[in-house]
Amino acid sequence: LWHLFFQRWPGGLQAMLASWQRSASWRAGRERRSAASQLLGQALARFLLVAVPPSIPGQTNSEALVISALLCLPRPPADAAPRLLRFFADHAVTVFEVSRPWPAERKRVLLTWLCDFARLAGLAGDGAAAQAVPEEGEEEQNGLASEQTGQRGQRSGAGAALGPALQGSVLSELDDEGEMHHANDGDSLLHGRAFARLLCQLPLWHDWAVSDAAHGGADDEDAPPQPSPSKRQRKDFTSSGLASAMDRVRRARADRTGLYQLASLLRASISVEAVLATLEAGEPQLCRFLADLLRAVLGSEHTPPRTKGLFLAAVPPLLLRAEVRATAIAQSAATTVSPAAVPTSLTEAASSVEACVKVMVLTYFPLRSREYDRDTEEYETYVGLLDGLFRALELSVPSTRLLPALHGTLREHDHREAPRLRGFVTRFAKHVLQATDGSADPSQQTRSAAMATFNALLQLFLDETLDDRQQENVRFAIMEKLALPLLWELMGTPQGCKECWLNHWSQLLQLADYTISFANIRLTDVRSLEIKVQEMASVYGAIEVLFVRTPPDVLREQIVPALGGGSSPSRDLILTAKKALKKPPGWEQLEPRTLRRCHLRIYAAFSAAVCATQTKQALYSDFLLKEELWDATMVEPWESRTPDLSSISPVTNFASFPRPGYSLAYLAA
Repeated sequence: LWHLFFQRWPGGLQAMLASWQRSASWRAGRERRSAASQLLGQALARFLLVAVPPSIPGQTNSEALVISALLCLPRPPADAAPRLLRFFADHAVTVFEVSRPWPAERKRVLLTWLCDFARLAGLAGDGAAAQAVPEEGEEEQNGLASEQTGQRGQRSGAGAALGPALQGSVLSELDDEGEMHHANDGDSLLHGRAFARLLCQLPLWHDWAVSDAAHGGADDEDAPPQPSPSKRQRKDFTSSGLASAMDRVRRARADRTGLYQLASLLRASISVEAVLATLEAGEPQLCRFLADLLRAVLGSEHTPPRTKGLFLAAVPPLLLRAEVRATAIAQSAATTVSPAAVPTSLTEAASSVEACVKVMVLTYFPLRSREYDRDTEEYETYVGLLDGLFRALELSVPSTRLLPALHGTLREHDHREAPRLRGFVTRFAKHVLQATDGSADPSQQTRSAAMATFNALLQLFLDETLDDRQQENVRFAIMEKLALPLLWELMGTPQGCKECWLNHWSQLLQLADYTISFANIRLTDVRSLEIKVQEMASVYGAIEVLFVRTPPDVLREQIVPALGGGSSPSRDLILTAKKALKKPPGWEQLEPRTLRRCHLRIYAAFSAAVCATQTKQALYSDFLLKEELWDATMVEPWESRTPDLSSISPVTNFASFPRPGYSLAYLAA
């Protein structure tokens, strides 16, 4: 095969590779469904994997030629993907050095390979089957894999013997002693480390990536159809070269650019633990490359919003999660974290990411969501970047570095994209519950990371210097729209309920005390009084969640004994809430809506405490529903006339009182 196809090929090896590339590109543009087409694809793939020897006679850089030959395939074959990943990782520098002068079209092929490798490493890291499933040519890969089903029982892991399609290929360069070493490791660790070694050399593409980001990927695109001479003349007179470039980018498909594929690669790398460990160690070149790339993408006017959103969902999570893990490890190693404990390159890159996101918000986000019309290009860009920011915050947990960039969106009461915001809150709580902080004890990682995130949000709520405005205060927006939904999810298990009670009950009860909260407020200070009333409403919202989410038996048998000191949460809250339902001094100066909302929250927490601990009918009919608990001026009537309640027949059989449900009403606050 070597003599026939390489040494005697007209033009030598380079001509053979060029012919193969033309053939592969021609086949990629056709529908490959017939049996003959599948057989041809299998034959060509096997030829490259089998016929190319480890050392090419007369060639000094055999690895580069072998890599070029393999990259003529549009995707890595499924049965060879683990071996190819290890081979590329062992020659990572050569891979990116050889591909550095390539045109964007060939770089996109390598990026496709890297995306498949990232998917393989991510699946292995999740414990799933470590097998790439490419979108194109799936039938070919299944055909190649089916020939090896008889030998699967004799092979296991990455240290398995070469299959028929790989015997005699460049992949046989893997040394035998390395096989024995890797066979004892898991596939997850093997694939993740190999992919991390490969990704560490991505900064060799720094100049191309940053330049392509500055131009928005326009250099990657096929040129749009040329306008007619008359249209071209009008276009030349009415637009500059910059506008022409913008038009070219917007007319092209964003997912055809190398820039978009690079973002997809980084997005897929988030699920690879070895990549996070590499960044956690402070790999300086990779950290700097990621920060420079994000700055170029977000600062470019030519990059499509969809591509910017994908980079927001890729680069910040990589750096910020690595920073959280590095900080947790440093804290577990010492009592106090010194500045040198966390790698400087990582902290600088994280700070750069935070600054870039803030500049993007100032540049593209309106002060109010209704400033732009829905059908304008500005609003479309804003919504795309808002979704990207949401994804960045979700995937960066337990880090909250990017939360200040969302303050303007959170504080707006009637935000136009409120459904998007509610969806973000749901996903945010879900990611927090699944996040880990890299602490030493794996069993405590998820729980401690989720509790740390809630504690951080609670401290922002209690920080009076964060915001002092009376309306649309960001402190209360953080508590109502992020902290309370997260608290609801944290208490989904008995252990979570116990931790939340032990960590926060005494503090919340103190904040709910009327005499303590309003002790230092002057009667003439209307601003401070109104802010304190809103703060108390959020505090009672948290208390309501505590009582509603805790099962009665868990509260009685686990939480009350753990609190100690003869504590009775329901009794303490009932006594405190009855005082808080009184009118505060200076109430006539407040907005009636604010005071009514606070009293509604207090009564809701009051009711939740009674419903969670009491089953006697008298406590509901004679105590909880007594009119004396409410001030007449605090009740806003439904209509001017008194409604007729004679037709209502409520159920009064309280022999076994069912516990009331809860409607997540605080989300509409």
